[in-house]
Amino acid sequence: MSTRRIALRGLAICGATGALVAGLIASGCSSDNSSNSNDAGSDGTSGSSGSSSGSSSGKTDSGGSSSGGSSSGSSSGSGSSSGAGSDAGDGGGHADGGMEASACVTTSVPTADGGSIAVGGDGGAHLLFAFDNGTVPTSWKAQWDTDPTDAAPAPTVVGLSDAGVGSCPGAIQSTFGFTTFGQQAEIQTNYNPALGASVARVHMWVQLLVSGDGGYGAFTGMTAPIAQWHVGDAAAYSSKDFSSYVNPTSLADGAWHEVVLTLATDAGPLTLNLDQIAANIYALPNDAGTPPPGTAILRVDDIWWE
Repeated sequence: MSTRRIALRGLAICGATGALVAGLIASGCSSDNSSNSNDAGSDGTSGSSGSSSGSSSGKTDSGGSSSGGSSSGSSSGSGSSSGAGSDAGDGGGHADGGMEASACVTTSVPTADGGSIAVGGDGGAHLLFAFDNGTVPTSWKAQWDTDPTDAAPAPTVVGLSDAGVGSCPGAIQSTFGFTTFGQQAEIQTNYNPALGASVARVHMWVQLLVSGDGGYGAFTGMTAPIAQWHVGDAAAYSSKDFSSYVNPTSLADGAWHEVVLTLATDAGPLTLNLDQIAANIYALPNDAGTPPPGTAILRVDDIWWE
């Protein structure tokens, strides 16, 4: 997909208290390249497609337990799943079904107003991932979508046991060593089989840490969350929405921020089969008097839908 400016739709960016973990975590083993898409996640066909399973719960608000937050919209039921229940995510380390239960399993997700929403039940949060205790489900991977020089270090996904937005710690992180303009990197998970759900909004918490002379201004945008899905018997990845554009400079405070993708219409939630959840970040397309991009650390926590 060619580079383009995408429209803002259904985006909510809210600050959240979160401890900033110092230092950079280096890139690890290789992962595959995907399509040249500047705003949308890759279709997942070029890399291994990981199915998610097991159970976990959401997290309370940053800094400890919290209450009194109200949901940002109505919730609706889910259909068939790839093994992950609609009310329990994969963050507890059960991606393959054979790992022991996490020491800490959270039961609520933080809200933008400092409160929390319980996981499950009527009006509750339908958790996809919480990454409790820094466990990385095997379905998650990082890759370069666009690497003009083919010289950037291959990224990987690592777990952080002492970071995140809730009282039950845990998040995932990818370190992208940008080397020139025009590069785009992505972190994603794919469902196989797809996760059936009726979705109004998809929530994701992100933290972006940037180094280098170009700073946050060397990046033209970030898209999070990205959703790809299909309806009925349509082909996998046949529908997508990447309208949740984020200006990287809005994340320059180094704090955790919630981003929200709205899929609901006037008719109500969208009934779909979810194929992929992703987030990407892309550098300026060319030198416009700005120093080249440096290292970008993208951290992701609590992903849930309502």
